[in-house]
Amino acid sequence: MSSVKQLLRWHQTKESIIREQQKLAELKRKEAIHTDKINAIQEKLNQLASPANQEEEIQKLLTEQELWMANKELERFLADHQDTFFTIETTISQKQYDVMELQQSLDPDLLADYNRLAENKKNPIVEVKNKSCMGCFMPLSLSKISEWRRAKEVVYCDECGRILV
Repeated sequence: MSSVKQLLRWHQTKESIIREQQKLAELKRKEAIHTDKINAIQEKLNQLASPANQEEEIQKLLTEQELWMANKELERFLADHQDTFFTIETTISQKQYDVMELQQSLDPDLLADYNRLAENKKNPIVEVKNKSCMGCFMPLSLSKISEWRRAKEVVYCDECGRILV
């Protein structure tokens, strides 16, 4: 496998880790919403600790029921998403290992070029489709296309400077 294709695979694996981390963060955010709701109800219940009249006693009982329901919602959420949490965390761990393994096999100069480009561009490495750079969508010159097809060395887009795969 050419070093540029390894770099692309490394880049795609890093991007997939970011997507998985975003999924995990979203699940944790939803869990935090449930927990915050429970804490708010618990606080409300603490304020009704010693009811003075029958109306406050009823309000306390209703709040206890609301707390019970909120706890059940959290339990249901965690039960439904337990496998998802585990799967995402396992996937992230495996992909991080893959990234480290791929990074060790990459050319340090190529990785330095990638990092330099990544400072200014969202996708420092892009594919060529229909004889165009998929970063800036500009058509490549014939000489650049033939250089890219030979793939003896790293090829950069003349317009945006991205690495072409």
